[in-house]
Amino acid sequence: MKLAEIMRERNLTDSELAKALGCEPSTIFQWKAGGFSPKADNIRKICDILKCSADELLGVEYVRGGLANLQGWRLY
Repeated sequence: MKLAEIMRERNLTDSELAKALGCEPSTIFQWKAGGFSPKADNIRKICDILKCSADELLGVEYVRGGLANLQGWRLY
């Protein structure tokens, strides 16, 4: 997931994102560290706040003919 990278580009702190989402800054830290991943409803909210696509947030890359990479993402 590219949460840390996108937050850095947007000059957004863990505390600011946590406040916008209604969660604790430690939750944001865990998402960025890869400790666990946000649920689908939070992914949508994060994308709205950061003005990015879910593909960009999750590090999904496409190449001609299909999916190329799911960078750092765990599929359950």
